[in-house]
Amino acid sequence: MAPISKALLQRSPRLSLRRASVADLEAMLEIGLAALPMDPQWDYRFPHRRAYPGDTQKYTRMRYREFLEDQHERWVVMLAEQRVAHDSLKPVAFAVWEVKNIRKKKTVQIQLEKNRKSL
Repeated sequence: MAPISKALLQRSPRLSLRRASVADLEAMLEIGLAALPMDPQWDYRFPHRRAYPGDTQKYTRMRYREFLEDQHERWVVMLAEQRVAHDSLKPVAFAVWEVKNIRKKKTVQIQLEKNRKSL
């Protein structure tokens, strides 16, 4: 495996990463609708998106809102922003991770450790 460049590990002065919120919904929608049609699964999810672009936008917004308003901590959404002026940031990318199973696995590991200690 190739070593990781030190430049990749340094913080970027032009990009920042933070947890997304519902206030970021429209920016995420704009990014997603621009990028995801290049993904082959997009044709499967929205086979008639060219004829009904409003439906694609509506249901994508609903799904992203679901990720952002998650009450059960199933999803983690991170947003990358680019510095466009001294004090102005523009959202340029986002990532969504389903972490439910990761958390469940960690909880099970903690419980197993407790059980071992009690034996």
